Amino acid sequence: MEGLQIATATQPDIIISDVMMPRLDGYAMTAQLKTDIRTSHIPIVMLTAKSALKSRLTGLKTGANACLSKPFYAEELMAQIHNLLEQRARLQQYFIGENEGAPPSPVPDLEHEFLQKAYAAIEDHLTDEQFSVEQLSSVLLLSRSQLHRKLKALTGQTASEFLRNYRLKKAMELLRQPGLSIGEISHKVGFSSPQYFATKFKERYGYPPSEASGKA
Repeated sequence: MEGLQIATATQPDIIISDVMMPRLDGYAMTAQLKTDIRTSHIPIVMLTAKSALKSRLTGLKTGANACLSKPFYAEELMAQIHNLLEQRARLQQYFIGENEGAPPSPVPDLEHEFLQKAYAAIEDHLTDEQFSVEQLSSVLLLSRSQLHRKLKALTGQTASEFLRNYRLKKAMELLRQPGLSIGEISHKVGFSSPQYFATKFKERYGYPPSEASGKA
């Protein structure tokens, strides 16, 4: 139980769990972590003294990302950890890259639903410059710190960056369509100052919004 509480409070990069534990075994702990939106994204490596295929399959079915039989080779454990963290890094790069094309690895349903809900919340308040990280976290039923850690793990972005970058992505879409001025677009995506919008846009894309139409 203590491990479950620590994992929920700190949201570590990865969890290594034994199947045999007092009060709450590895299967039950994994099932709880993988169905809690605060911790569902954390990779879990499960260790089991039961060498039967059935035991390893049970671990995978409860949500473990990898299962190793004991005794195990340290090199094998480190390789599994490395692969899981690399997989996460590739997924973060996918999200940072504006979500174009297919992700490098499947996005679990719970994480996909979470991100879609986050995008929808920002979309619903796109023109509202006062819509903040605190309000986004409230919509998603997480504390600000939980939202920060969740988004950092999934996308490599802080909650503030996630919110701002979504606004800038929508601005890019509008800039590539004729008919709106940069000032109008900046207000449509929640920036009160066109100058601040232009600064953040250039930081994000490497060129000013006035050049966006030629980058399509």
